[in-house]
Amino acid sequence: ANNTRKNRWSARARKLSALRSLYRYLVNKRHYLEYNPTSDIDSPKPQKTLPKVLTYEESLALLSAVEQDTESDYRTRDYAILTLFLNCGMRVSELCGINLNDLDRELRSLRVIGKGNKERIVYLNDACRDALNKYLAIRRSNEYANINVPALFISKQHKRISDKTVQWLVYKYLELAGLDYKHYSVHKLRHTAATLMYQSGNVDIRVLKDILGHEQLNTTQIYTHVSDESMRSAMMENPLSDLKIEESKKEAADQRYAIKLEIHLKQTSLFSYSTRLLLSLQKLLYLEQRLFYLQQDAPLILLTVLDVVLQLIYLSLL
Repeated sequence: ANNTRKNRWSARARKLSALRSLYRYLVNKRHYLEYNPTSDIDSPKPQKTLPKVLTYEESLALLSAVEQDTESDYRTRDYAILTLFLNCGMRVSELCGINLNDLDRELRSLRVIGKGNKERIVYLNDACRDALNKYLAIRRSNEYANINVPALFISKQHKRISDKTVQWLVYKYLELAGLDYKHYSVHKLRHTAATLMYQSGNVDIRVLKDILGHEQLNTTQIYTHVSDESMRSAMMENPLSDLKIEESKKEAADQRYAIKLEIHLKQTSLFSYSTRLLLSLQKLLYLEQRLFYLQQDAPLILLTVLDVVLQLIYLSLL
């Protein structure tokens, strides 16, 4: 399945879990089988990857894209949705499930229903309160007075806004902000909120766990990764980071290196020249020996010339 379907480890683990549940039911409950064939299958090893998040500047660009979308009739609603995502770290299902009566009267907090139908309180900051106040002025206006829908966020059809609609509007504004090439998703906004809160330095990991509604602390620990800016700052804090070679010492070192390089090149050149002379000498000695044995056919002047050349090469090697 890993090679043909290109499933990630999480997909393989989910499918294996479903098969295990099925065979446990067939063996233990219905007794159709005597052996569970999935009992000896090892679960895929989890691959630890850092969450993909928007930077602070990209988050501002995303919210700015909503404000500049003057052609949309739902700009105020969309701005409130993205503000809650980026500040509260909600899941998309939690946001869509918010009702009007889940809001605190003074907009200090709201109630959401998370995974496993578990309820938790999410506290609102100034940005969330401001965005919600502007949206509630529209939501409670006469235009929506006759709508018997308890949902906080409603769609164009005057129904509770769906997950798909929220996903679509997030993709829309990511494209308007020029961030679509990074393939961010709705859930990445939840990662972004958690990462920005933790990297601010004022949020404890246990508090962040409760804000996000995590069951286990190790789920929240993925947001404790060190940011690129932190690593860059750490490199600049090294006491040797400002150390520079003095110009006079640098010039002296450069001169010593140039002298060594010149000597090396001369030695290399001389060695190469000597090697070529020795090879030529070997060839000429071989030729002279051949001509000596065949001197009745070779002209005397040729032997004389070879003898002179050999003597010149020998003298050049001394």
